[in-house]
Amino acid sequence: MKSFFDAFKFYIIFALIFSIGLGVLWFYQNLNKTYHVRIAASKPGSETYRLVKAAADVTAKQYPSMSFELVPSVGSSQNLKLMKANQVQMAAVQADSSLIPEARLVSQLFPDIFQLVVRKDSNIVSVSDLRGKTLALPSTSSGQYKSFWFLMKHYNYGEGDFDFKSMSSSAAAFALEQGTVDAVFRVRPPGSKDIQALVEKVDVRILEIDQAGALGLSLAAISIGVIPKGSYQGVPPVPTRDIQSASVQRLLIARDDLDAEVVNNFTRVLFEQRKELLESSTLASFVQAPDRGKGTDIPLHEGAEQYYDRNEPNFLQEQAEPMAFIITILAVLGSGIMQLARRRQKSLLVAYNEELSDILKKAEHITNQSELQVMADHLNDIFKKIAKDRTRGKLTAEDFDFISFSWQMARDEVNERLIPQEIMAANTAGVS
Repeated sequence: MKSFFDAFKFYIIFALIFSIGLGVLWFYQNLNKTYHVRIAASKPGSETYRLVKAAADVTAKQYPSMSFELVPSVGSSQNLKLMKANQVQMAAVQADSSLIPEARLVSQLFPDIFQLVVRKDSNIVSVSDLRGKTLALPSTSSGQYKSFWFLMKHYNYGEGDFDFKSMSSSAAAFALEQGTVDAVFRVRPPGSKDIQALVEKVDVRILEIDQAGALGLSLAAISIGVIPKGSYQGVPPVPTRDIQSASVQRLLIARDDLDAEVVNNFTRVLFEQRKELLESSTLASFVQAPDRGKGTDIPLHEGAEQYYDRNEPNFLQEQAEPMAFIITILAVLGSGIMQLARRRQKSLLVAYNEELSDILKKAEHITNQSELQVMADHLNDIFKKIAKDRTRGKLTAEDFDFISFSWQMARDEVNERLIPQEIMAANTAGVS
């Protein structure tokens, strides 16, 4: 029993020393560790760029070991190409983009709304009136461009049904003002400054896309969105009423091999420093946790998942009651085993004590030297057994001391009666 407990204590001490060593090694390795992360977030000055830059700046300020560099881009498709090549580690993309295997979801940033803007003096009052018209579209490398053709496919339009040109937001505003295009398509959040610029230059109307629900049947990332009345102008209001349209979430994604600590801290800032982010971008109010990939099949990044699950009970917490029951059972069993071991020790103690008491009583009445010598040898054997049982843990230190005292009494009694051989020989010679 003693050897078992000694071994058990050895393993506990070894495990503690090993754990401390690992902790010191981890601390040393991470003490001066730094991270530099490149983020693709649309063109400078855009809604997406301002929001992501604000989050990056706050994260870098709170976590000095992390620095961020924003990489200008023209849209989701280019962002994904940059991430595929590991030229950026994080990016903002539309949820309806064709995502890459390396991408992992961090957060939903804000809803993007399909917005078709036409001149107010035109005869275009619905999507069906676009046939034969000239349209200003976003860059061909943007997610917006793909969104437009997804929309047109639903209405059975093809490339030959109208003239279209890809151009920047400022160029599109100028072209609409000059009348060289009849409509502008953008995927932007309500209140977008790009659309605002159009409203300030041209009298416009925003077309309703009243089949947004049906679009969601073809692509789960699409949902019904609303452009509120007066989003771009109060008097007269633009739009003149709440306009239904298709909506798609703008997502923040990260490469799967980006350190979980970086993503966890960035996600924490998005949700816990919202007041500070709002000073740079009103879109910070739209940031929300993803509904575990609803509307997109992209899995969560490990770092983001750690943040979202921070208040969720871990395995030990979930299993607290059954584990407490198991621990109670083990404690009872352990107590029973200990009691059984103690009983065995007591039984052994009693057996030794009875044997020594019996020898002591017999020694008081024996005078035969041969019998006394046998008894002395027997006592020596008994002591060897006692010592061995102590070493094996069958006897406690207290038991050993008690039995040793009894053994010594018996040994003294025998020794007093056992006459040394020299005295016996001298007596024998004197008699003769």
